[in-house]
Amino acid sequence: MLNIRNIVSTLFLAESHYDLDVLEVELLNLFSSESDRQAVSLFLNWFRQLAFHGRLESEDYQSLEYIYRNEEEVKMMLVTALEREREQFFQNGLREGKQEGLLEGEQKGRLETAKAMLAKGMEITLISEITNLPEAQLLQLKDELASMR
Repeated sequence: MLNIRNIVSTLFLAESHYDLDVLEVELLNLFSSESDRQAVSLFLNWFRQLAFHGRLESEDYQSLEYIYRNEEEVKMMLVTALEREREQFFQNGLREGKQEGLLEGEQKGRLETAKAMLAKGMEITLISEITNLPEAQLLQLKDELASMR
């Protein structure tokens, strides 16, 4: 039964071999592996009924419930932390994207200004000072503009 590790096997284990330590371990295994949280919750309710009818010590049920609730809390805290982390990554990416876009726009603006200045016949040195573009890049741009005419 211990190898199967599902709700039914744990139920049979509880009925046939009552050992609180083993049940605690199996409940944690169920919580970690069972995708149906409602089924695990119903299983825990079954233990509550056993305690209510005197077939299980009340302290044993409380111990199982405590383990279940702690595991559930830990998972919820982990999910919350991961969601917060994901949101922070998104915000950082958004901020970096905006910064890259601004820099790209700024560079494009400098190139457009340089093209207009070259078309007016201004000196390369003066254009470089105003736009902060290297003279070599401006010479290349000048050649490109000349070849388009």
